[in-house]
Amino acid sequence: TARAAGVRFVFRTAFVGLQVLLCWLLVSFPGDLLLSLQSLSGAVGMTALTYILPFCIHWILAPEKVQTRRMKAWYIINIIVGLVIMIGGTIAGLQDMLEVFFGDRDEDELSCHLEFMYAPQSPCDACYVSGLPEHFYEL
Repeated sequence: TARAAGVRFVFRTAFVGLQVLLCWLLVSFPGDLLLSLQSLSGAVGMTALTYILPFCIHWILAPEKVQTRRMKAWYIINIIVGLVIMIGGTIAGLQDMLEVFFGDRDEDELSCHLEFMYAPQSPCDACYVSGLPEHFYEL
């Protein structure tokens, strides 16, 4: 129906708009915003997938295999270590992000600023040695 098409159009437009806004924010802020976001997602996601979730899920799904005190202690130690690493990484990532957003340093003191440049035929561009044949660039 026309109403459903209108709703889809609004949601798709909002989604694309949010993606463009996010890309603009990532490129426009000086400093290592992208690295801060990556460290924050790694602190939460990878730590949970490596230390916390495997032990919790195994303990829940197969409690008969986690009966000895030694095994329970090993699982609890791994979960606690994972939580400590997760909390520490999250704090460090958030501090980096706050420094990028609200830091009072000069632009020269920041560790990185990504200038947008796209020139696939220039040796300065990362896409220059992409393995594409020469006739690809001749339009």
